[in-house]
Amino acid sequence: MLKGVSRQIVELTDSQHPYFERAWLLVRAECAEQPPERLEDAGKRMLKHIKPHTGLVRSRRRHLLTLILAAIGGAACGFLVSLLCR
Repeated sequence: MLKGVSRQIVELTDSQHPYFERAWLLVRAECAEQPPERLEDAGKRMLKHIKPHTGLVRSRRRHLLTLILAAIGGAACGFLVSLLCR
């Protein structure tokens, strides 16, 4: 039992996640009567769908795309200015 928590908890010790070794899941009050095996299976299925920091990867891609587009735009503006100055 976690300190300060008075609800049912499912502890998954083999999370099969590259960063985490253990997960504690709080069971909703209306689902507390479910068999422990069923809760554990549902927890394992949920953990399989968690991907590490997908938002960070998406943010880095967006930032890289912005830098590339800015470089291309700057080069295009430089080329147009050089054509106009001739």
